[in-house]
Amino acid sequence: MKSILFSLFVLIQLVSTPAICQNAVNIISLEYGAKLIKIPVSEVPVTERRVFDKHSAGALFDQTSNAWSSSTLTFPLEFVIELAEEYNIQRLEFDNKCEFFPGIETKEVRVEVSSDSKDSGFQSVGEFKLEAGKLNEFTITPKKARWIKLVILSNHGRLNRIQLAEFRAIGMPTNKISRTVEIGGVWHTNWQDMTINQNGNSFEGSYVYTTGKRKFKGKVLNGKISRNSIDFNWDEKSVKGSAKLYLNQEGNQISGIWKNAENPKDFNLWTMTRNVQESKPIEYSGLEEVAVVEIQEPPVKKEELKEEPVEVKVVEVIPEKKPILIGDEEITMGRKIVLKNVFFELGKSSVTAVSHLELDKLFDFLRDNANGRVVINGHTDKIGDRKKNLILSKERADAIKEYLVGKGIEKRRISTEGKGDTETICLPPCKENRRVDFLLFEI
Repeated sequence: MKSILFSLFVLIQLVSTPAICQNAVNIISLEYGAKLIKIPVSEVPVTERRVFDKHSAGALFDQTSNAWSSSTLTFPLEFVIELAEEYNIQRLEFDNKCEFFPGIETKEVRVEVSSDSKDSGFQSVGEFKLEAGKLNEFTITPKKARWIKLVILSNHGRLNRIQLAEFRAIGMPTNKISRTVEIGGVWHTNWQDMTINQNGNSFEGSYVYTTGKRKFKGKVLNGKISRNSIDFNWDEKSVKGSAKLYLNQEGNQISGIWKNAENPKDFNLWTMTRNVQESKPIEYSGLEEVAVVEIQEPPVKKEELKEEPVEVKVVEVIPEKKPILIGDEEITMGRKIVLKNVFFELGKSSVTAVSHLELDKLFDFLRDNANGRVVINGHTDKIGDRKKNLILSKERADAIKEYLVGKGIEKRRISTEGKGDTETICLPPCKENRRVDFLLFEI
């Protein structure tokens, strides 16, 4: 009898859910060409080449395990997202499974949409209360939108922090594209310029980009155009991968995700723009045809819906706390660990942006262990003036301390020392001597 009641419950739930279009996608994913127009202050800033870092605004739209986070609780907090083109939105989803800090989850939100501009014409879709620790889904009356505004109104009670793991809007394009989109020409990207040679629905091309003092040449291969989806492989000899981007309806921006073929964790945003004079807007012809899945109501006999008492056991589930790793080493009290991916500008103490990911792991550990204290040691090799190296090693340790304090760790919990070349670990020339390590202990 219990199994019958459960089956009927599932059928009733399906029948009560409005039809959803086949092939509907998460239209506010940056993977589908969406663009962040306005974002609130977040724990980790979005930079041109690092969009999806943990706790950044990009993490809210990347469909990974990362979550957006902010310690600025001056509500309301607003996001505005520009879609690649106009869509019909059918469902909203809020993944509220956040880090295990009571009250950190988002509680109340409002969603607004506009087809006029990023600044005007917004109409409310509704206000929604979100349960903590679960995926919250809301099927809505279809709404046309080119811009979506997410307004966060409150959290579940924590005074100094708020998180939301993922926000998704499920929908389909409003209009039908009448002819193949035109993307041939030169595009300016967030890496460097790319030249595309188009032939109907196919294309190839080339690009160049620099990082630091290194310069890379890349090839665009096997390019295919389907509707406004731009798919291709890229080849830089030493590394290869793929990209799936989308052209916006004005024809002046292509945006989406590139991925490393050998490392699925290596991906980021690839955005290309060109000026209005060179742009070829998408040509539309009427409304897009949408295949709809209709759910038929099965015949149900009243006598089958007899109630039977069911024993319910409530079990408190405490999530397992995952270890924080630096390379292959777990961060623990009393263990000296080298920060392997922390880099400084040559001869300077400035921490480069690429180092933030590693430093954030140390920050996470100190935040989660309030009784922890850390000693940060800076080291140099034996090349150059010893006195200058000693000063530089101390300044680099202090720069890491400054970064951690800026993210909220108390100064009294962090000590720094400059060791210079007094504790080398290999004979010169050996870059491993130029390092920063740390030791954690309890206060």
